[in-house]
Amino acid sequence: MLFIEKGMLRQFYYKYDKDLTEHIGYENGMIICIESYFKQEPTRLMVETLEASVVWELPRVEVEKLIDQYHDIERLYRGFIEHSLIESQVKADALRFEPAHERYNRLLQLHPEILKRAPLVYIASLLQMTPETLSRVRSSLL
Repeated sequence: MLFIEKGMLRQFYYKYDKDLTEHIGYENGMIICIESYFKQEPTRLMVETLEASVVWELPRVEVEKLIDQYHDIERLYRGFIEHSLIESQVKADALRFEPAHERYNRLLQLHPEILKRAPLVYIASLLQMTPETLSRVRSSLL
């Protein structure tokens, strides 16, 4: 689990020699692979910085110690995990059911910082569309 104090990070993986973006996070956000975090197993997901960043790693053992000691941290942690799970489900549903322009508009409404700061090739990958489709969607909104 990574907390982003400053900057922007991208979580990605490779499939059939293609680099695919899973998540983009920025200030006060988190990067986590839920399955890996809870199973305590390695993940195939990788993380890279997209700009100068300050990032804090939060090892599960340390987080659990804090949770045991401080109820406020437990509530914060539970809220973060719930938010991550809900966000994952919303993203999965959007990719299954929404056309490209709706996925772009959702990102624009929920995370305009990503559209302002991340390279377009990663935004297209995040939205599971080609850069050409992203370009058409963006130009149709002008």
